Amino acid sequence: MPKDQRRARWPYKEFGEYLNELMVAAGIPMAKQGPNTVVFEELTGVDPGRVSRWRQGLNQPTVESLRQIAEGLAPRLRRDPLEVLRALEVKAGRRSEAEAGTVVSPPAATESDLDRMIRLIEVALEKPKLTAEERRELEIELVRLQAMKRMSEETVSSVDRVLRRYGHGAA
Repeated sequence: MPKDQRRARWPYKEFGEYLNELMVAAGIPMAKQGPNTVVFEELTGVDPGRVSRWRQGLNQPTVESLRQIAEGLAPRLRRDPLEVLRALEVKAGRRSEAEAGTVVSPPAATESDLDRMIRLIEVALEKPKLTAEERRELEIELVRLQAMKRMSEETVSSVDRVLRRYGHGAA
């Protein structure tokens, strides 16, 4: 099957973005191109080459691969592996949101706590006397917090949509 046809069959871009956000939320260190896939492999047993092919839309992850990811990342996300698996299945186009239930986000503090932590890191990054290592560590944490906030907002939106669909108003 030609590459373009394979890519059209599943939401590979959205899956890649979601996978990156999960990896960041799980504390996987950043590399030049995003979360470090070598560390990801150590945690999940999933080969970085497979992840690359998924991100390019060349292959769609199997449920077994998604299960490996869920089991490897769930403890770091402080979530049930089954919840993480269901969210991954939805993002990979293997299951609808209705079939999976609510899509989960990484655990997060309340939004006000996230906003406060983001603001504190942004202020700390403005300090001129930071070492390169301190700056890098703060930048990694900032990206992680921003990803958690974005995923939290997506989850609230998804739950609100489901509640409205069934006549229960806003969450």
